[in-house]
Amino acid sequence: ISKKQINRANKEIVSKLIDDDFKFDKHYFYNIEKWYRKDFIDTFSKIRCAIQQEKIKNIRQYYWVCLINILKKYNFIKIIGEIDSASYVGIISFVVENISSESLAPVFSNKNIIVRTGLHCAPLAHKFLGTFPTGTIRLSTSYFNKDEDFENLIVLLDYIEENI
Repeated sequence: ISKKQINRANKEIVSKLIDDDFKFDKHYFYNIEKWYRKDFIDTFSKIRCAIQQEKIKNIRQYYWVCLINILKKYNFIKIIGEIDSASYVGIISFVVENISSESLAPVFSNKNIIVRTGLHCAPLAHKFLGTFPTGTIRLSTSYFNKDEDFENLIVLLDYIEENI
């Protein structure tokens, strides 16, 4: 195997790494000797996995910050917990002034926004947080959220604000 062949294969692979697709055909590795190919593919797979995990983490973090910023815009919403110093967990609990969390569940559901409401199997925690007996509304974010999910949430919160 020549240095030229390795360099050519590496350049092709690095250019693919930069793309978001991360799709490879076997022929990218045919120019590499068999003994070297397996180690290279194993190492490459670990690098690709780490890059994908970091990308997913960053997207989830971005959506979590979007959700926090949306909820902070509304004076009638009280976010529960220390969100400014908290590490990302993807879940935000909040309450809406003068409305029980459970009574808002159908309102969210009608707009195809899935929430969990109530005490979340943790009544003692809610007593500590001051949200007992009604509990909280809990929203979560993930890699699979879309911008339209947040637009729908804004429309719903505007509706709640106008009608409470």
